[in-house]
Amino acid sequence: MNVHIRKAEKGDEKLLAAMETICQLGTWRESSYDSEIKNVLSTYVIAEIDEKQIGFAGDWCVAEEAQIMRVGVIPEYRQNGIGKKLVVALMNDALNKGCDTMTLEVKSQNKAAITLYERCGFQIVGKRLSYYADGSDALLMTCDLKDEKKEDTL
Repeated sequence: MNVHIRKAEKGDEKLLAAMETICQLGTWRESSYDSEIKNVLSTYVIAEIDEKQIGFAGDWCVAEEAQIMRVGVIPEYRQNGIGKKLVVALMNDALNKGCDTMTLEVKSQNKAAITLYERCGFQIVGKRLSYYADGSDALLMTCDLKDEKKEDTL
């Protein structure tokens, strides 16, 4: 499976919002992604196979820390390493922007995502009780970017 990772750009807002819905990530709309794409602190990437968009991820880089905001892979393409490629692309981009660490929150019940992040070098460092709208707890995970060897780049 030949996966291409590219940076999101103006015009991708509708696509990102549609993938958000398909991946059941939450309630971000096209206007949210418009703001994210325009924001100089954020980076969003899109995974494609033969020009079909199958996943996306985004982060914010502030000072020396990056925070993953979203990671989503279309259900029929999950468990194929696409999530890892997206996360690694963000990690490399953040490292190139001078970030030393990367953090994220993930639902404590989302075992597949936790496993993905652990495979990318993240460790659980805390818990946020009742963090999500449904009352679920979030695990706080972090990664020292300088300690991780990355194989994929944008």
